[in-house]
Amino acid sequence: MASRRQSKYRFIQSELDRLDNESHDTLTNPDEFQINETEEVKFDCDDVADGYNQVLVAPHFSQNDSNNEPFNDSDSIKSDDIESRNTVIVSQSQALMSFLRDWSLQYNINHLQLTQLVKGLTRIFPNLNVPTDSRTILKTKRTCDIKQFISSYDGLPAGDFVYFGLENTLSKYLLNEKIKGEILKKRKFELIFNIDGIPVAKSSNKQFWPILCRIYLKNFIVRPFPVAIYYGSTKPVSLSLYLKDLVTELNHLIVNGLRHSNMVINVSVLFFTCDAPARAFIKNIKGHNSISGCERCVEKGRYISRRIIYQQHNCPLRTHGSFVNFSDADHHKNDVHSPLINILGFDIINQFCLDYLHLCCLGIMRKLFHYWCRKDSLGNRIVLLPLRKRQIVSKRMIYYATFVPSEFARKSRSIKDLDRFKGTEFRLFLLYIGPIVLKGILSRDLYNHFLLLHCSVRILCNRELFLENRWIERAKQMLLEFVQLSDTLYGKESCIYNVHSLIHLADDVKCTNLSLDDLSCFYFENYLGYLVAQLRRFNRPLEQIVKRLSEKEFCNIIYEKKVSSEVVFSSRTKVLSFKGFNLKAGGRKDCYVLLKNNRIFKITAIENNYIVGFKSSTLLNFYKDPLESKEVGIFKFLKFSNDTLQYDLESIDTKVFVICNNESYIAIKLLHVSQC
Repeated sequence: MASRRQSKYRFIQSELDRLDNESHDTLTNPDEFQINETEEVKFDCDDVADGYNQVLVAPHFSQNDSNNEPFNDSDSIKSDDIESRNTVIVSQSQALMSFLRDWSLQYNINHLQLTQLVKGLTRIFPNLNVPTDSRTILKTKRTCDIKQFISSYDGLPAGDFVYFGLENTLSKYLLNEKIKGEILKKRKFELIFNIDGIPVAKSSNKQFWPILCRIYLKNFIVRPFPVAIYYGSTKPVSLSLYLKDLVTELNHLIVNGLRHSNMVINVSVLFFTCDAPARAFIKNIKGHNSISGCERCVEKGRYISRRIIYQQHNCPLRTHGSFVNFSDADHHKNDVHSPLINILGFDIINQFCLDYLHLCCLGIMRKLFHYWCRKDSLGNRIVLLPLRKRQIVSKRMIYYATFVPSEFARKSRSIKDLDRFKGTEFRLFLLYIGPIVLKGILSRDLYNHFLLLHCSVRILCNRELFLENRWIERAKQMLLEFVQLSDTLYGKESCIYNVHSLIHLADDVKCTNLSLDDLSCFYFENYLGYLVAQLRRFNRPLEQIVKRLSEKEFCNIIYEKKVSSEVVFSSRTKVLSFKGFNLKAGGRKDCYVLLKNNRIFKITAIENNYIVGFKSSTLLNFYKDPLESKEVGIFKFLKFSNDTLQYDLESIDTKVFVICNNESYIAIKLLHVSQC
């Protein structure tokens, strides 16, 4: 890796020296070279940063061709011309600096590479007033306000901690007019927090524990930002010190609001979303593998076959008051409260959401795959699929991957790679292709049992459905039935913490009025990977992160994705963006939509405000139990019409995911628009 990097640096340096020598040789031969006053060198920045299509004017050389007589007053340049030219050079230098800053941040160019580039440009264009140090261009922070946490056991330094703050970052979001307009509609910042750990490297036990925050906006997907970061060999050694600054600033903002342009914008905490070990840590309670591990009810687990199982489903629920009063002493680690109970108006029970990424996708869905395809510790050979059926499952998943739309970051693959499946792959299987892949593979009882989980999670992810209370109650009832049948079909050993927690999943959707995707950790998990990717070396990683984040503060790019009915058609890429989805003519991935007249439409051409293509036959149900598949947005149809039809864009309801399966088609409504 080091030799490759050095070779890259030598190549860049040699190219810059070559350009410099060519420029010098040409300028020293005046008889063969003459630069025009209007000569231009253009930097096309369309693909890097919008708004920086600037023209860099080469320096003008004045030369007397007829004789070598000195210049007289008539030949001298007027002072106002000099001032004008200097002004142009300054503006061009500033534009170049802005471009270089955005370009280097977007493509993760390191400091040495940027410095060498700027030095080469200043040699070729000496009139440019651009700093030759990349730290000046990027406005890199030179000092880091880092605190040390001292271990209470041996009195030695245990980790480093930096607090960035909330108010300063929230104010920056108000500089973006689109986001500002959304926030001012409610005059409120609604904040979602996440706390989790991520290893810095595979060869070390060093890890980051960032406190991340995300602004919830109905029509925007806003990228999370760090409020604080802890770096050490273990979890933060002092929970009170770790959360103290956050709680103090949150209470200040909740009481006083955020002042902006003679206006006060309220601040509120929507919820915290974390995986189970992180929730136990920051709430200072016992973990999910303890007797009193359930965070929502007071059920006592039992130790069976080297695991804690929960078989009761109607126990009394926990409340904020009972938590504060230590009503269930076995649920708490000690008699010390988490600092989070000091947040004004915060309910430490109901505002800690169960994350379905870790609960359903990485938890239950992965466990079901192990029951079906691996000799799991469950020891129940009845549910283990024979080799032939496992091979059919792998072939189907590979085949269906060719139909997966661009809204999915990962496609389905063979179950031979099961140990490397990511959360988005399990979500793809659970919400979309699972019923199609498993049809005819599982026994009838196991298949219907899986459909209970599939249908209930689709309901809780579909805003059109869960806004009605009857659908939330329907989903809750199906999840309860799934938990009860797990005992019968997979044995009592399967009733672990994740399975038991399903009976409380619908309560979060009902309480917050948000979908499971909005409540999940998908956005935060993506940002954790981005955070570690900012490291250039393993020396002083926390200082590196602080400096990389300080450079991003001055970048003009704010990361968001709008979800609206605005129609945008790119004539270059031939992509139609509509309701947050990307549509393309032809192919088998991004060309299918559901029309408002309940027909699937295959787009073969996009012309002005019309789509041209073929309409499907009547939509049927793919399954009818536990409910009709059309109610959760899954349809079956037999063929497309032979006649070419034309519809305007207003006729489109949503984008669908269509699979060709045994001389019929299966269409599935998409429930999310981002690749998170």
